[in-house]
Amino acid sequence: MTLNKAYITDIVLNLSNFSNQLVINYHLVSGENYMNQEDNYYNEVYRTLDETFGYLGKKWNIKIIKGLFCNCNHFKDFIELNPTLSSKVLSERLKELEQIGIIEKKVVNSNAYHTEYFLTEKGLRLNKIIFLLS
Repeated sequence: MTLNKAYITDIVLNLSNFSNQLVINYHLVSGENYMNQEDNYYNEVYRTLDETFGYLGKKWNIKIIKGLFCNCNHFKDFIELNPTLSSKVLSERLKELEQIGIIEKKVVNSNAYHTEYFLTEKGLRLNKIIFLLS
């Protein structure tokens, strides 16, 4: 799936509008000065969104993460579900997702080097956005 710029902009604006309301409500309830913390908060929100869309925008990453939500935990399972996905690209994407903390690789049987992949806490938090994007 290719994410076009307009679609991503709509999602960011929707998330931004939602987060604006949350921030305003939080500051009204807590009595904190809304204007003092606004810039830092928005910088963090946009940095996080930029990072998230950076790795979700790579080809195959959404399908790989979505597969993990559907208990596709083995290398061969990903290849079977996505016949046009090469082993080389899958291996690269799994390593990248592991490095940024989205997935975790576990060796189940060291004799046959049998590995399984699982979503981390960070990866599990992507559930809603993954299914909205796909």
